[in-house]
Amino acid sequence: MIGTILQAVFYLLVPAAALWLEKRVRVVALMGSVALCFIIGFAIGNTPGVPVDSQLALDLSTASVALAIPLLLFSLDFRGWLRQAPQTLLAFLWVVVAVCAATAIALPMFADRVADSAKVAGMLVGVYTGGTPNL
Repeated sequence: MIGTILQAVFYLLVPAAALWLEKRVRVVALMGSVALCFIIGFAIGNTPGVPVDSQLALDLSTASVALAIPLLLFSLDFRGWLRQAPQTLLAFLWVVVAVCAATAIALPMFADRVADSAKVAGMLVGVYTGGTPNL
């Protein structure tokens, strides 16, 4: 129980500390707070003998995403987007349509050859339309 609480505190304080360090330490500012968090996460996760509650990490990251998406959308100026970059939005729309069409065509072709081909198709759509985090 105490270990889980300490890990939760660690998971919440490391990004805050990375942001604080980014403003005060030149090396951290050059690499960025996100890279520092990845390095710390890799180091802790691969250190033998350090127990990591992966379910807690998954729950916290899920909650973070669920909190971050509305916060990002609150500041969205959709009308401003339409005025400033209509061609970019149209290009993105065509990319989404193309990826969905390619997936709809490829899924039946590879359904017999690839196990869980529907899941693979869903992952490909996520990667092509939003990048690796959507995978």
